[in-house]
Amino acid sequence: MVSFDTTATAQEDVAIVEVVPNTNQNANLLQVSNRIGPAAREHSLLNFVLPPKPRGSDRIDRLTLVLTYKQSAFTPAGRTYRTSRVSRLWTEGSATWNTYSGSGATWSAAGGDKDTDIGSLFLAGAYGSSFAWDITALNLDWNKRGSILLVDQDESGTGTSKRFFDTEGAAGTTAWKPHIVITAIDDSPKSITDIQVQPDVSLSESSYTYRQRALLTWSDSDEDDFKRYRIRVGKNRSLPANHTHLAFINSRGSTIYLDTTLYSDGTTIYYSIHPEDQRNGSTSTFLGATYTNVSNVVSWTKPNAIIGSTNFGSSASTLDNFETRVRTTTMADAKKAKIVWGDGGTSFSETLTSAGGYFFARHRYTKATAGYTIRAQIEDVNGFRSAPDSYGTSVTISNLGPVAKIVASPSRQRTASTFSFGNAFVSVAGDWSGMFLFPASSTSASLSNGVATSFRFKTGTSTSAYQIALLRPESGNWRIIYAQSVSAATVLSEVRRNVNWKIEKGDIPAINATSGAATVDQDTTRNGYFFSMSSSVSVNQMIPRWRASQNANTVKIRLSYALTNPVHFSAKDSFARGSNRVVNRFRWDTDYNGTFGSNFETGASTSFYYAWTAATTQFIAVRAVDDSHASSIDIAGVVIETESTFRIPDDIRDVITHISDNRGRAYTMSPVVLRDYGVFDIGPLEPVIVQVHGTARTESSTVTGELIDVARISAAFQQRKRVYIVPPWSTSTAVQGYILNAPTIRRATDPTAKEWTASIGTV
Repeated sequence: MVSFDTTATAQEDVAIVEVVPNTNQNANLLQVSNRIGPAAREHSLLNFVLPPKPRGSDRIDRLTLVLTYKQSAFTPAGRTYRTSRVSRLWTEGSATWNTYSGSGATWSAAGGDKDTDIGSLFLAGAYGSSFAWDITALNLDWNKRGSILLVDQDESGTGTSKRFFDTEGAAGTTAWKPHIVITAIDDSPKSITDIQVQPDVSLSESSYTYRQRALLTWSDSDEDDFKRYRIRVGKNRSLPANHTHLAFINSRGSTIYLDTTLYSDGTTIYYSIHPEDQRNGSTSTFLGATYTNVSNVVSWTKPNAIIGSTNFGSSASTLDNFETRVRTTTMADAKKAKIVWGDGGTSFSETLTSAGGYFFARHRYTKATAGYTIRAQIEDVNGFRSAPDSYGTSVTISNLGPVAKIVASPSRQRTASTFSFGNAFVSVAGDWSGMFLFPASSTSASLSNGVATSFRFKTGTSTSAYQIALLRPESGNWRIIYAQSVSAATVLSEVRRNVNWKIEKGDIPAINATSGAATVDQDTTRNGYFFSMSSSVSVNQMIPRWRASQNANTVKIRLSYALTNPVHFSAKDSFARGSNRVVNRFRWDTDYNGTFGSNFETGASTSFYYAWTAATTQFIAVRAVDDSHASSIDIAGVVIETESTFRIPDDIRDVITHISDNRGRAYTMSPVVLRDYGVFDIGPLEPVIVQVHGTARTESSTVTGELIDVARISAAFQQRKRVYIVPPWSTSTAVQGYILNAPTIRRATDPTAKEWTASIGTV
């Protein structure tokens, strides 16, 4: 705490003289004398008011009346003067030896009432000397009024009188005027007892400084003259006296502080706070000596992280389960480890090794590269984290194969049929060079959707580099869907190339003879379009039809083998899953039985199509292959089924008793109260439904009671297989369709026979 002085100048003062008992002496100096003759005593009266309570003060410690000596009359010997409390409300313009007011009200005793003696002081001094009487016994508080009577302690003596400056006669020197000095006490601010320290979580998890800094919080001070908080810190020093200055906070309402220092791992950091007010400081600055209370001391210890080892050392592959072990000096205080693998992956682990001395986490790298730096942090039970520790050597990851996501669509496929399209290979009439030629007649375009697997063309009279392509009509243009470079060493020869193209109805084959010639036929019945191409073409390039010209020459090109009902395999998003290798082809295994056998074949691109003609039921499996000839471990497959060949009535062993075709109209009915009971709205014709009814009697030779016709028809219904039926309107041509309902009807009157009815929807 500190003490300080403030002053209050006397508001009223007056001398009262016994020899002129009814005369006011306000114009004279303050004077006090003992008896120097009959009835010759002199007293002085002073009135004052204490000032308002200064900000920050807690209590009044002492009050002092100060008068300044001017002169002495008669003998200038030293005298003892006493002060007494006066309770009468006197005024300096009316008080006399006998009265205290202008109305003539008299003192209870002439010379002023002495209610309570306050204190005494011996005076001996020269002009300008100041004398101070302790008047604390008045027990005054701030803003309160006090009144003092000053008299000689011994009024029986002779020849002594002293004069003091009054409020009107100090000749402009304020300090010489009568005044009161108030010594006040400002206690030290109350100590803070609830400092808390916690990890800083204001940053994102992606920042390595997340939870590495300390956040201090506390309750605010209640000092009305608050100045600031002084925050002090000690590294590995617990005593506040050993702490050093860290920061000032100048707002009482700011009770939070972030220590942004990144301390060394293993350091214990202690904090203390000194609340300061306007007079009580915590150092020997202008605020004074150390007059503040110290808060409670809080601390935290910066964890340390040590990467101990990895299960693969400094090298592994993309398929390896890479393990890293991380520990801290005091594992009992450790909560978890954070491992940053260097490839963008992050692991948090609370899993301990069997011995309990390490955290460990496992990771599979998604791509191959050299120079991965593994870093790790430890988080303790209080939420603080260490600085990141790096593994001693960088990690090299090799790639055993692509991380492939193979998509097969559709998942179930029927056996395909074959077809081809393009121009026929007739007599050779000449060649064209530097032209992009393709057939124009609709008979040369594809008549079905499917998969093309073989392309053939004839070279011209000179060898060249060629591009074979597939064009698709689009908004008056041709778009290049596929383009593949080929070469030929022999002139006027037939060249075949394997392709894997998904085709649509209306697509046409084309060839670009970039520097040589392609064989053409001058058959005007199969004329084609051509135009000059100065460079190679690319996929998705648009060729405006209006730029081409028609010519009698027809290029010798043909997609010679294609299949309907394609299955599409794709691994186009494999790179997005992390592989740094390019998937450039596939391997697939037909009749897959759970192991990828030796009879697999190799495709040619990251997206391929496949179809079957064999009349078998099989499962095909597929693997992706990258540009280092490594295969993935992901497998996708589809089931291939042969189309049903069940025919009605050819495959019916017993008897068909009824067959009909029903093709009604769709209708709706609006019921109304009329004589015809409603209104019909007749719609279009419904699909043709062939109704077939028969009786099955022939049993299977292996299963007694199983009727062959019913079993076959039930199997075709359950497996959604296509059937063929000769309808009532034809004698030989069959139509295709599907059985729409369960065919079995049981006849109670004939236990040896079963009736069946099949409703076949035609397609």
